Amino acid sequence: PASGASIFIVEISGAVGGPLDSDLNGTELILDADGDTSITADTDDQIDVRIGGSDRFKLDNSGHLSLLTDSAAIKFGADSDVTLTHDPDDGLFFKSAATADDNPVLLTLQTGETDLAADDVIGKIAFQAPDESTGTDAILVSGAIQAVAEGDHSSSSNATRLEFMTGASEAATSQMTISSGGIVGIGAGVPGDLGVGIHIKTADTGASVDADGDELVLEGTGNTGLSILGGSSANVSILFGDSGSNNAGQIYYYNATNSMRFLTN
Repeated sequence: PASGASIFIVEISGAVGGPLDSDLNGTELILDADGDTSITADTDDQIDVRIGGSDRFKLDNSGHLSLLTDSAAIKFGADSDVTLTHDPDDGLFFKSAATADDNPVLLTLQTGETDLAADDVIGKIAFQAPDESTGTDAILVSGAIQAVAEGDHSSSSNATRLEFMTGASEAATSQMTISSGGIVGIGAGVPGDLGVGIHIKTADTGASVDADGDELVLEGTGNTGLSILGGSSANVSILFGDSGSNNAGQIYYYNATNSMRFLTN
């Protein structure tokens, strides 16, 4: 203790030691002479910590630690530069106190695996309503975002895809991916594996794609098409151009007159 402080125990009602139980009821540890800081094992089998005349946190015999103020915060670092703060009735604020330019708050999910292989999940954020009263499908994971190894990681490769997962009547499954090569795959047939841009895939045809038309790929084993929809009096169009003209070639459908026109410069 600091100079002039005192530590003493008052009222031992039972044996000390072992798990927290009724034997410790009434035990109180006073940490300073004026009695405004104390640790008490009370009748509900938990340890309460009182500071300045108010309970600040408690530890129960299930190992649950509770911070008891609406402004409760956990601070990290020698200068408390990162904080995790309670947002009453909603959640948590995770904040970095750094004020200099280009100092974003950073949350890194790390795996302890030492040999990542293809399809290993590296990290995942899942969304769930486990207390939903109807149960069954309602309490399964409804959505998730996960990073998945595309192949064995090595000293020269860490190829990874991001999967965006949603659920309909099952645990969330992958519905959109971004591959290590930047291909955005959308649909039930993800991950996208054709082209260099967006691959909308409902099933795998086994086909390849021409390099002259690989920015947008639509793929399905049944009838496959593209719909462009507009208002009943509006026009829908496909335009072709270059740096000299952004509409040198045009295909227009006029909904008002139910007519189609093909135009070139």
